[in-house]
Amino acid sequence: MDQMQMRSPYVRFDRKLGLAWLPVNPCGPRLIDDFMVAAKARLQMRLLVYLPEEHHRQGYELFARQLYRGEEVGRVTWRLVPPRRQDQYQS
Repeated sequence: MDQMQMRSPYVRFDRKLGLAWLPVNPCGPRLIDDFMVAAKARLQMRLLVYLPEEHHRQGYELFARQLYRGEEVGRVTWRLVPPRRQDQYQS
């Protein structure tokens, strides 16, 4: 987050744990500010997603993409699906 220079009042930091929390809009995109990374750099990042219980009945798609001069040069996509109910399998 230091390299990204995130200064949003909504970002919460725990430097002892090395974590930052950034709330996102569940129904739209969230642009994380531009920042430069050196060629061949290896940065460790972990994405943790919290969904309130009332939102567990629907699926979500999350993605992070890397842009360079407006062109997409990398992407990781996750598809979160609701847990299957046991009664779906009973006939």
